[in-house]
Amino acid sequence: MISLFVSNSDSRYTSNNGSTVTLPLNPAIILDPTKKYYASAVEIDVVYCFANIFTGKNDKFKYSEMKGGVLTAFTHTISQGIYTWRALQDEINRCTQTDVQNNGLFILEPDTSTSHMFIHFMTTTCKIDCTGSDNMMKILGYSATDGVIGPVAYKNNYAEGSNAQLNNIQNVLLLASFVSGSYKNAQAGNVLSSLTPDVEPYSTVLFRPNKCIYVPVTQNVLDTMTFQLVDQDLNMLNLGVHDETDPPERWSARIIIVDEDHAT
Repeated sequence: MISLFVSNSDSRYTSNNGSTVTLPLNPAIILDPTKKYYASAVEIDVVYCFANIFTGKNDKFKYSEMKGGVLTAFTHTISQGIYTWRALQDEINRCTQTDVQNNGLFILEPDTSTSHMFIHFMTTTCKIDCTGSDNMMKILGYSATDGVIGPVAYKNNYAEGSNAQLNNIQNVLLLASFVSGSYKNAQAGNVLSSLTPDVEPYSTVLFRPNKCIYVPVTQNVLDTMTFQLVDQDLNMLNLGVHDETDPPERWSARIIIVDEDHAT
């Protein structure tokens, strides 16, 4: 059995966003060409810090309210990062306090049992514009087709968003350049392992499978290995979500490679 420890702690081998690690091996690992080999991730340790607000993608908050007796539209850009609903509430309060000196225009109320997000409108004139592909409202369960939402008398002045996706990462996949035989969306791929983030932001996701899942190794000579963390849609994770000058959050994985006689 060959045991490997992989980490993004060394910036010489790690991408800027922290998701990709490329390790040159010297000497190379030479596998017996007459045997079949399999790899398995027996442990993955990663901090849940993946952004849910992305620059230029869903970072706009647009609303209107009376200012100086005139109904005025405002647009704010929210910094890229990971936000809980409380953090988004704080951002909304900051925006409205700057614009109209009122940090209570919109009150968020989550229903975790249904993944719905309620927005309470605290005046009869305030409205939120959900249109545009770059609108942050979609992670609260509101889409562009909802248009402009506002107080609804028979709903006690609230609007209800369905399927709030504050955590838009359902699965974290660990890809490895030297394996194949796994499948994603019915296509063969190089997924070595998959885990589901089920902790609060900035908590550690520790994955230790009860039973090892082995994936075929496709190379007999392992002189370079590339590992990558991606989401369920194969998009690279950004582990440095705050600022380009910040170091990415750390992740590590322990990998084993065994021959066909021991892949059970």
